[in-house]
Amino acid sequence: MTELFSCSVTLTVGIRHFYCDNPSCSRGVFSESLLFADRYGRMSHEACERVRQETLSQPSRSACATLSRQHITVSRSTCQRVARRLGQRNPDIRTSGYIGIDDFAIRKGHEYMCAAVDHYTRQVLAVFDSRYGHEIPQWIASHPEIRLVSRDGSQRYRKLIDAASGDIVQVSDRFHLMKNLRDVSVELIKNLLGERKARMPYPYPTAQEAYRYIIDDILGIGDARHRDRVRRYYSVRERKDAGETLAQIAAGMGCRPQTVYKYLNMDVSKVLNKEQGILLRHAKEMSRIISTGCTTPATVTRKLNGKLPSRSVCRAMRTLTSHYSELRKQVREHNSKLSELKTAKVKNSVIWHYVMTGMTTSKRLHRIGSTNPLVDKIIQACIAFRKMIHGEDDAPDIAGWIRMASECQVREMTEFAEYIRKDKEAIEQACLTNYSNAVMEGTVNKIKAVKRSMYNKAGVQMLRAKLIYGGVKQYQPYHLN
Repeated sequence: MTELFSCSVTLTVGIRHFYCDNPSCSRGVFSESLLFADRYGRMSHEACERVRQETLSQPSRSACATLSRQHITVSRSTCQRVARRLGQRNPDIRTSGYIGIDDFAIRKGHEYMCAAVDHYTRQVLAVFDSRYGHEIPQWIASHPEIRLVSRDGSQRYRKLIDAASGDIVQVSDRFHLMKNLRDVSVELIKNLLGERKARMPYPYPTAQEAYRYIIDDILGIGDARHRDRVRRYYSVRERKDAGETLAQIAAGMGCRPQTVYKYLNMDVSKVLNKEQGILLRHAKEMSRIISTGCTTPATVTRKLNGKLPSRSVCRAMRTLTSHYSELRKQVREHNSKLSELKTAKVKNSVIWHYVMTGMTTSKRLHRIGSTNPLVDKIIQACIAFRKMIHGEDDAPDIAGWIRMASECQVREMTEFAEYIRKDKEAIEQACLTNYSNAVMEGTVNKIKAVKRSMYNKAGVQMLRAKLIYGGVKQYQPYHLN
């Protein structure tokens, strides 16, 4: 099938077959090849190329409509099959030697992939199935011409690139560095202004704490006589484990040595009743479930999948539920009082301009800057970092800035300085070169557009085909290796 003079044309072609008389020939039959179509093909080369171009530039449903106006009738499945065939694996593309890598979300918060883009041609070189998979260093190692890789501040990407080659220059992205500094400095100033109210989080017990509460409640099941017997049994065991003799245990508990001997040789199943024995077998599982945030008996019963009745679970969690209900009530009262306080807030952009320039028209910022010496140290550290990233003449080196940030004696600034120290080489390249990860940010936006055009149903193969082969690649001069 092909298109000719704006009409759909079906060609019926007859070809000749040749038979080989040589009995040792493994093939035996030879046929003529067609110059305008593939073997067993149903469309001409020109029609196949149109299907490929339309499929890569738009969703399959729209591609079918566009091709039908060109008198080429194909189904959506055919269009998708063409794209998936192209996107089965990353092609062997020669790079300029200067690339950028970054991750993007397939399902935000759940599933991520990674892409590599050439800095000079702006071409997507590879799309990897995972975020930090082993195929990334393998792909980098298979391209020995790569000299420089730009990335964000992720230390995992640094380790992957080092695993591929130790000679590759890594460049940390300046935008992410400034964004991290903004988050740290703005939050510090907000805390000093009192805009970050000390909201208390809801408390949750650990597995060990929940286990202690559960055991205490389990041992408290039964009448007074039974509880006294259980208490004596475990008291004898604890004293024996502490190293006391039989006579010392008897004197300490006020009973005869024969009674102590009986408790030491008694099996626990003869002390506890049936309900206590069942609860003890599931006590560790219950404590693990409670430590994940399930603090209500109904939720724990559902998580146990019917192993215990709800009445027994409520009995084993009675003390824990009562204790943490009171703690959460106090947290709710504390947080509700904070939410009732109405104070005028300073915008983040105003605070960021203040820490970057040291000038502001806000009276609150001016007042806190003149009364708190810590604010001046934060401002000087932020201004010095900006100069260092932009490569200004009077900027300090990285080691000097780390000392300046440490002198602030603030935990947040110290942690940020430690992050800078760990990625020192890549940040030095960011200060010395003009490379950044901006090309990857544009690629991620393109990926989002492709996903939305396909109603967020684009698979890995479809995305790889559309990103690597889709669109018209404009020529960009680049450094030859």
